Amino acid sequence: MTAVAIRPEKLKDNIAAALGAKVRQISVALDEVTVVVAAADYLDAMRLLRDSGGPVKMIAVAGSYQQMLQGKVYQMLRLTVDESLGAIPEISANKYMLWIRFMTQGGESKPKAFEVDIPSRLSYCE
Repeated sequence: MTAVAIRPEKLKDNIAAALGAKVRQISVALDEVTVVVAAADYLDAMRLLRDSGGPVKMIAVAGSYQQMLQGKVYQMLRLTVDESLGAIPEISANKYMLWIRFMTQGGESKPKAFEVDIPSRLSYCE
């Protein structure tokens, strides 16, 4: 079995409580949570999960950001960046640490690292 940072049963309970009657079916199998909602309720369901965390201003110095998570568990991460910068986030996380590296596509076949400070907003959704 793969180790997961999100406890599936806790996530299932949190989703069921947040969405209430909108949930048609919710199940856990192989550490994966499956939620079925009516098509009319889909956007509300995603909005509830996405908006569960408040944004915090952060700056990726020289295009890179790291943060220790200290064992806290989050279901989703939301990153907001000004589109005019042309920065493409590359996000990696585990239960201990979050890494965000910004890349840029300069017309070459391969993206290259963004080397300037990038202001953004980061939300941890529980």
